[in-house]
Amino acid sequence: MSMNVYLKESVRNASGFKSDRPVDDAENNISVNGIILYSEKGRLYVMLDDNGVIPSILVEHVDEISVHTSFSAERTHRETGVYTLDDAKAELNYSFGGKTMLYLIKTKGKKLDSVQALIHKIKTGSVRPTESYEGRQQGMSKEELEIELGNCKADLAALQSKLTQSEADRILAVGKVHSAYRLAAGFENRRWQFISKQKVAAMILAAINAAP
Repeated sequence: MSMNVYLKESVRNASGFKSDRPVDDAENNISVNGIILYSEKGRLYVMLDDNGVIPSILVEHVDEISVHTSFSAERTHRETGVYTLDDAKAELNYSFGGKTMLYLIKTKGKKLDSVQALIHKIKTGSVRPTESYEGRQQGMSKEELEIELGNCKADLAALQSKLTQSEADRILAVGKVHSAYRLAAGFENRRWQFISKQKVAAMILAAINAAP
């Protein structure tokens, strides 16, 4: 387990604070009452061992606590993802320790108690992630989107073909109706002595079928 305790800028005013140079860097000797501090992008922190005891002189200057720890994934299953508890937040993912599969927990929080409690709950399996890495992925992949696009284009082409055919059928039907009206108008202006029903039907059908 590794623990970094990041400190507020107020630590620079703490009793016993010492820095060889005004600019912090990896080679700069920074300390508080003999406790070595390190700098990460201008942010001071102290590295602690597994006992996780923060020196009393630094307690009031604690800004954030970061803990990385791992445990075996060989005999137990934990759901990978993001876990939260109070002010603590952890990410659980797989890692390899030589030939052994491990779970790696990366935790951050404002209070050490919250960080330790969250780690304990993850290890014992008494908490579920707020964001799971094992749920069904939403959305579609590029390949799936391309297939869906192809299907949509095919459906559109089929609809356009049906629309074209429907328009052609409509025009044909309108033409036949107009032919029927013209035939009816011709009947009104024509004198009939005798004509059979069959003859009238044949004339109507001929007029309709002759329509463009």
